[in-house]
Amino acid sequence: SPDSNRIGIEIVDGDAHLIEVIDTKAADVLSLTSPNENARIGDWSPDGEWLVYAASEGEVSGIRRRNPTGVDEITLTTGTDSRPRWSGNGQWIAFNRTSSGGSIDLVVMDKDGGNVVVVAEGVHGESHGWAPDSKKLVYARGELSEAEIYVVGWDGKGVEKLTSNRVTDGTPRWSPDGSEILFLSEGDGSFDIFSMDKDGGHQVRLTSGDELVLDADW
Repeated sequence: SPDSNRIGIEIVDGDAHLIEVIDTKAADVLSLTSPNENARIGDWSPDGEWLVYAASEGEVSGIRRRNPTGVDEITLTTGTDSRPRWSGNGQWIAFNRTSSGGSIDLVVMDKDGGNVVVVAEGVHGESHGWAPDSKKLVYARGELSEAEIYVVGWDGKGVEKLTSNRVTDGTPRWSPDGSEILFLSEGDGSFDIFSMDKDGGHQVRLTSGDELVLDADW
């Protein structure tokens, strides 16, 4: 949580994924979701009042938010939605929506589930992230062998292509001050970590080795 007093964790219990919250001061553990919910942890709201997550229960699935005390669950969406991420200003939630054909769209809604906007189509599922000022999102899209990094406004306007490397670029992460973006690129057959300016300039390789890099963050 933003105040460091609670830790949200996702655990596997048999065939189900459950979300629990650990109170670091009281050393208490609270089960946030029921065994009937197959839940995947998402993100804390900036004020720490809510935890947003994706869940499926029977044939019903979607994005939900719940107070970390376990009360006041609110269903925000119903559908094949996943990976919710809260904007830094607390007003918006970005998430992935999988279509019946299997493609993934990047969608933004307000914190109460309204004003839903598809801001990008055909994205890579793990890729989206908010800019620190909450005005833009960064994501990867394109064919898997030639995926590139893009940014778009929270309202779906102002799409910018940041990379044109004709290899697999993905997993972009904005720096805390908003000036740079970290990403992975498969330039020579193995993934390495690169950084670039927020406009796509000054791309710099940060690692070069035989290790398999799966993710990176600031």
